[in-house]
Amino acid sequence: MSQEGRRRILVVDDEPIICRILNDLLSLDGHLVHIAETPGDAIELCRMRHFDLVFLDFYLPEMTGDKLLAIIRRNNPKQRVILMSGQRPYPPQGAADFQIRKPFTAEQIRELISKYA
Repeated sequence: MSQEGRRRILVVDDEPIICRILNDLLSLDGHLVHIAETPGDAIELCRMRHFDLVFLDFYLPEMTGDKLLAIIRRNNPKQRVILMSGQRPYPPQGAADFQIRKPFTAEQIRELISKYA
């Protein structure tokens, strides 16, 4: 993949398997992947660098994704964010750029990157 096609992507999820799957998929596609397993880690990473796209789990132990999304967007109002959830009730529509339900496919992730990153 060319240097122009590389994206800096943040994955925020407390499930190690989701982090590993997204890290492997995105890294194989040539993207620079950062992992945050806690909201605090995600906030710190977003303060330190710009991300082309953030994949954000909605149900995190310390706070819900909509609250973390608001904090991230305070630092960068134009930050593109995809909310992920495998639990019900699903997050309300509208806060993020898009929502995806777990389990997802590699093709769904690639489509989201091409559309939103």
